[in-house]
Amino acid sequence: MTKTEAKLRKCEADLKRWRTRLKRALNTVDKLERQRQRLDREELRERLMAEHKPIYDDTRNVTGGFDEKAGAAPGTEAAPAQVPPREDDGLDIPENLKRNRQLQTLPDPRTKEKKAERRAVEREKREANLRGKTRKWPLTGKAAIDAIRAGK
Repeated sequence: MTKTEAKLRKCEADLKRWRTRLKRALNTVDKLERQRQRLDREELRERLMAEHKPIYDDTRNVTGGFDEKAGAAPGTEAAPAQVPPREDDGLDIPENLKRNRQLQTLPDPRTKEKKAERRAVEREKREANLRGKTRKWPLTGKAAIDAIRAGK
């Protein structure tokens, strides 16, 4: 190996090592920039929340971002906000789709009668399996063709 080839290989190895470090450094820089943006957003949110705290009256009702009774003495009631009546927007769940109501009308599955009924059904199934009185599967393939021929 000549002197030039050795230098070339050393240069390629160095480039590979430095490119790896460069990628790692770029990834770290991106990660730190995202973290700084998150922290900036949190700080901004906290600052805005501190500036715009809602004012509460003694009954713990929110009166808005400002005192409607400017200069009112502490302990006096704030004027109640006029709330317009709620209009029907057509987005309510229809009565026939409300599951809770339907479940409330069903009988309780844990009652003694229901348990006895389930036990009786299980007993019938078990006896039918033991005696071979269960419904047989339909025939398929060659067995089905033979059964059709035997039936004619």
